[in-house]
Amino acid sequence: MTAAQHLMSIQRYGVALILVLPVICIFAMPAATAAPPPRPERLEDAVADLNLTPDQQQKADALIQEMHDKERQAREDFLQQMSGILTPEQLQQLRQKMDRPGSGPPSAASTQPALTSAKAPKGTVIFQGGYETDPRDHGRPVVLVAAGLNVPAEVFRDAFSGVTPARGGAEPQPNQVRLNKQALLKVLAPHGVTNDQLDTVSNYYRYNAAKGELWKHRSAAATAIITTGVVTGFKITDAGAGYSSPPTVTVAGYDVRATATLSFGTDLATNGSIKAIAIDGQKKP
Repeated sequence: MTAAQHLMSIQRYGVALILVLPVICIFAMPAATAAPPPRPERLEDAVADLNLTPDQQQKADALIQEMHDKERQAREDFLQQMSGILTPEQLQQLRQKMDRPGSGPPSAASTQPALTSAKAPKGTVIFQGGYETDPRDHGRPVVLVAAGLNVPAEVFRDAFSGVTPARGGAEPQPNQVRLNKQALLKVLAPHGVTNDQLDTVSNYYRYNAAKGELWKHRSAAATAIITTGVVTGFKITDAGAGYSSPPTVTVAGYDVRATATLSFGTDLATNGSIKAIAIDGQKKP
């Protein structure tokens, strides 16, 4: 091979190498993967990192629980409306998908008591839930309304069976309001309920679940009485109001089981309040 031919050979290989190298580099480079979006921090953890005082923590826990209760109520209202559209099988599938991690707020049944007590100061009394309603009432706080009217819950359910609620949380037409009022008073008037009483109590507990609202309520507060490392009782500092079912009571840092008893009455400011907290049992440290 002459010198000229050798030079031409080198040039051909050089051109080929220049063309191939970028291809090699492309395949040799690791595939670029999009970084997953950061998972939102749990609100409970974000608040716990603030080093709050026990009093601040208890108030924050109450507000966080109130937020979760509103989310769950909106979820149940959505499922209730969907039940009129879907078959039972489809509704069950929807529930299962909504219960998957990351699909939204947990249902009341799946919420664990440790939700807000994981980082709460030891000894903090935490109330969770307490806003569940009878399945027959479709999210309406019948026990509270009935107590406010001083009639048994079954009587109010019977009266409400003649009511035609507005769909989708919309306001009913004036004529429908009049007909609903007549249907209610037809059953309630013989029990001494007046039109003014019905308006007062109904307006007090009126809320729009579709907007994530919850009826008027106030979270309870209490302190745990601890003797030699064991919870021996509770001091209720605020009985709360608006509970439709007994809330779960836990004490941060203590394996204690307690049951709250509710008190209902015609005083709306204290209707659905906590009457007492009894210790069912606990494990000693």
